[in-house]
Amino acid sequence: MSKKSFKSFFIENVAAKVDEVPTAPAVNKWDVVLFSGDYNPITKDEYSRICQFVEKYIKKESHQFGEKVDIGLVTDYDKDYENDVANKLSYDLSIEERNFISTKFFGLKLFPINFEKMLQLLRHDPAKASNPDFMKEVNEMIVEFKENFHGSNILIVLRQKDAKDIAELEKIANIARGGLNIGFLIWNHDPQSDSRLFGRTIPIIGDIIKAIVLLDVERPNPEEIKAFAHKYKIQQWINEIQKIHFKVNNDRYMIAFRCIFPDLVISQSSDSASIDSNARVAMEMLKTMYLKNVVDNN
Repeated sequence: MSKKSFKSFFIENVAAKVDEVPTAPAVNKWDVVLFSGDYNPITKDEYSRICQFVEKYIKKESHQFGEKVDIGLVTDYDKDYENDVANKLSYDLSIEERNFISTKFFGLKLFPINFEKMLQLLRHDPAKASNPDFMKEVNEMIVEFKENFHGSNILIVLRQKDAKDIAELEKIANIARGGLNIGFLIWNHDPQSDSRLFGRTIPIIGDIIKAIVLLDVERPNPEEIKAFAHKYKIQQWINEIQKIHFKVNNDRYMIAFRCIFPDLVISQSSDSASIDSNARVAMEMLKTMYLKNVVDNN
């Protein structure tokens, strides 16, 4: 099987229904690559996705990427929603906490961009540039990128679930002048769907990390699992929480945590004792973050 160029790969992996398929820049190389995701917090699968793309394309397709490529994370974010009283009681991580975990442990800075609001404004106002709210959101995004990167050719790697919005996102890219060249790419990675402890029965997502960390705090009895899940707003995962509870005998939650959270780099030592210590530090930090509202409300 012949090796495909990045340009061929780029075109073939963008949603087929797009009227105008975006292409890689003809002259300039991508010097910033951002990966979209929830990162609440970053999971083993999300981290693996970034590593796969870097190894498969950035390192091997040098003619499409700059000599030094800045790697970062981008997540959809609404300041008003996060400051809402009801949302503060959801025991979720704030954007600052997500960014702290991503930066502290993996050296990847997280950028909050309100893509959803931009998309909503686009759909309700075809005359995009005449909408002051829309242009305000776009300009804030441009300022964010310019303040954090030297490069101006920004490739945003989207998940398959984002494919439905690719046409509107391309419109945003066309409007976002200001010396920026923004491209969007839908890319499917090889998912890390298995864990050593749970196989494929437990999804590798932020809510499961949240459940494991808080199970380690409360260690509920079997008949208390349902109340536990509702308390922390993760009732949609009751079956998975019960499996975790019984699999680790309501005790070895650190093993479960290490199965779903990525390998940590707090310390450069690779011995097992250091890895356990790193994981324990991460778990304790997350406990404090998830339970901050308990302290705030008392």
